[in-house]
Amino acid sequence: MQKRKYSNEELAILELYGCKQGWTARQIFEAGLLPNRSYQSISKAMGRQGYGDPVRVEIAKQAKRLRSEERKNFEQFILSDGLNLSSKRISELWGVARSTVNFYRRKLGVPLSWYEARTVVSIEEDHQRKAPGVERRMTGKPDRKTGDRDLKRKPGTGT
Repeated sequence: MQKRKYSNEELAILELYGCKQGWTARQIFEAGLLPNRSYQSISKAMGRQGYGDPVRVEIAKQAKRLRSEERKNFEQFILSDGLNLSSKRISELWGVARSTVNFYRRKLGVPLSWYEARTVVSIEEDHQRKAPGVERRMTGKPDRKTGDRDLKRKPGTGT
């Protein structure tokens, strides 16, 4: 497939929807605003024009890249001292994202620490505990305990 330059009209559409209205490349693609462009093409063009999510762009700019020597030291740390630390703690110590720590854990075959495994169970329990309130807010159904339908008031408080 031959690459085509974006026309001024197409760039104006990207600016309007991608920058000013905050739409993602996926939303622009699915709305059919640029019918002869693929999702990847739209995404690339938005990135080149600087129309991406400013928070994500800033996070990406500040991301730490491990150099070869740092990577070797990091892998060694995970295999030794990092065995009993949570991914969150390792990410804080090394200044990298938690997803980076988890990537290297999987790559090196290092399982989650006991603490980390316990935290995952706690998160699932927390989600189950919060589920009725979330369901009420999402569906507009009354709160199971109080019968409260008003989504603006705090359930059961009358305020």
